[in-house]
Amino acid sequence: GAKVLADPVLPESIMAQRQMIYPNGLSNGVGDTTNTRLNSDALELLIAHARKTGDSALEDKLTQLLHREIDSGNYSRDSRSDLFALTHYVDSLKPVSGVAAGPDRSFWFDGLNIMMQHNEVPGDAAHSLVAAFYGTNGGHVHVNGMAIELYGAGYILGADPGRGASYWTADHRGYYITPVAHNTVVVNGTSTYAENKSPDKKMAVLAAEPLHGAAALSPNIGFTRGGFHYAQPAADQQRTLALVRTGPKSGFYYDVFRSKTTGASADTFHDYFYHNMGQSLSLADAAGGTLQLKQSDTLATQPNLQKAYSYLSNERSGPLASDLRAQFDMKVPNGPTASMAMWMPASPGRKLFAVDAPKNNAIREGIAAPLREIPMPTLMVRQKGQAWDTPFVAVYEPFTGEDGAAVRAVHSATTDAASTGFVVTTVEGSGPRVLLMQDAGERDHTVDGLTFRGTFAAVFGSSGSETECYLGDGRSLAAGEVSLKSATDASIAADARRDGDSWIVGSTGIVTIALPFDRKDGQSLLVDEKPVEDAAWKAVRGKSVAVFTLPAGVNRRVYLGISK
Repeated sequence: GAKVLADPVLPESIMAQRQMIYPNGLSNGVGDTTNTRLNSDALELLIAHARKTGDSALEDKLTQLLHREIDSGNYSRDSRSDLFALTHYVDSLKPVSGVAAGPDRSFWFDGLNIMMQHNEVPGDAAHSLVAAFYGTNGGHVHVNGMAIELYGAGYILGADPGRGASYWTADHRGYYITPVAHNTVVVNGTSTYAENKSPDKKMAVLAAEPLHGAAALSPNIGFTRGGFHYAQPAADQQRTLALVRTGPKSGFYYDVFRSKTTGASADTFHDYFYHNMGQSLSLADAAGGTLQLKQSDTLATQPNLQKAYSYLSNERSGPLASDLRAQFDMKVPNGPTASMAMWMPASPGRKLFAVDAPKNNAIREGIAAPLREIPMPTLMVRQKGQAWDTPFVAVYEPFTGEDGAAVRAVHSATTDAASTGFVVTTVEGSGPRVLLMQDAGERDHTVDGLTFRGTFAAVFGSSGSETECYLGDGRSLAAGEVSLKSATDASIAADARRDGDSWIVGSTGIVTIALPFDRKDGQSLLVDEKPVEDAAWKAVRGKSVAVFTLPAGVNRRVYLGISK
């Protein structure tokens, strides 16, 4: 036993599990797994071993994690009076101050081919944002295509539903293991593949910031872009998922999903699925009026759809002719309602389906008993024709009934004809206005007074008074007097955000930056108290704009001062 506990892989394994856990203490539910908690017995044994060997730093980390299980009511040391606990656990836990160390902003687990993205508020599970972004890699992962799971308001709301009643029941093979059960896009109602591990079925991460193990450029935003190929029917897909924080208690997810068939395919269509926990689903149009759908049986009677569609019930449908705002509400016993608002800007050739999907089998004891058996309210948006140049674009905002929604409007900005496939989305509400841009390739674009070349970027604040410019993956971004440009023409990530009279900047490569200042005589540009000798100054719309180049780095403060 002592030799096993001394293996450094064990504490590394526990800390890796921490990376895969949501702020409510439950793990993601990818594939056949269930939403489980950290193993308290393993924590107890490792704490005892760390104390025995004098590893106080490790003991502190493990003790904080165990305290979270105790404080949340999921573990009681007082109930452990058995002989094993009395002889193997420490008699009392060390007093450890502060909140348990949070996970990294991004964590990549190759075994499940999953990227965990975190934007957590320490000690505040209700207002933290966390998403799982994953794709097939064999093993116990399902035939889920390129899927996401979304956390919010203290719960795993946009959930992966786990396995069927058992591996041998019809619902497992017929529904739970299929793409239809997951938050993904199904091509022509038939896309699937064998479950065995195969490199050509593996979702690939094409770009991400922060990368696994790297420091984040911004506390407000991060993203992952993945690519996936279906063999039958032959189709290519790309997905960008960003976590965007707009305040201590507000934020949202931004999802752009492109999908196209690559072979000859008549009557092509693409089905975007989103499943959410809850007892009710309400739909509104762009003007805020109730969106009326009619009872239908299209999915039950359409020929050649895979069997999984037959598990969807209570079908209502209608044309999606205007911007959509949907709201999923989960009324929690003795607690505030947990809601997820979904916004989707209108696009030609779309039809909306609202259905009830089979229950979430992954959550099990992780939620109040009445909520375990309810169907999952589900939206399916069907794009007639290809969904590449007109991708699915969605904004998801989780919130509690106590707080209410922060997002008030989501709409697409107008782009010129030369910008086919370029997506621009504006999100407005009680936080800063956020303009998000996504492109399948790197082309030059001009929109709303901004210029951009890359695959993902975001600008916080109104035109002329931007508070943050974020180039997630690309070569250049300019908004007002602020610009970020790769100095080597290689694709980079870069960020500049206001902090009082100064700016905080960071980049993953050499970057040329332009920032506006209220400059006075004798003042020099300083970066972390060191003068920038090669800074050039120019006047733009009555403001002094500094232009300078920096190597890769994070959290560098740029300001004016008197150089020593």
